[in-house]
Amino acid sequence: MEKKEFDQATEELDKATELDDRDPWLHYYKALVKYRQREGTGESFRGLANMIQDLRAVLDWDPDFAEAYNLLAMARLDHTAEPAQSDVSAEYGSSLHGSEAMG
Repeated sequence: MEKKEFDQATEELDKATELDDRDPWLHYYKALVKYRQREGTGESFRGLANMIQDLRAVLDWDPDFAEAYNLLAMARLDHTAEPAQSDVSAEYGSSLHGSEAMG
C-alpha cells in the first residue's frame, strides 16, 4: 500500500482471505486499501458500502479493534462519502458506547 500498488495489494489480500476468511486483520486491510485508493483520486467513495461491510465483520470478531473504529470514523468524516454513511454512524453509535462500558 505504501507504494500505492492498490490492485496488487487487493489481489494479495483476496488470496489471503481465501485461506482464512475470519481473520479480522485481512478485512481491516481490505477496507484500508479501498479507503486509500479513493483518497488518492479525489473521486466520490464508490466502495463505501463494501468497506463498511468489511469493517462490520472486523468489529463483530473483535469489538476492541481500535484501528477499525478509526477507519470507520474517517469514512464518516469524509465529505465525499456516499449518503449511506449516516446509517452506519447511527448503528455504530450505540456499539461504541457499549464497548466503552465493557472496558
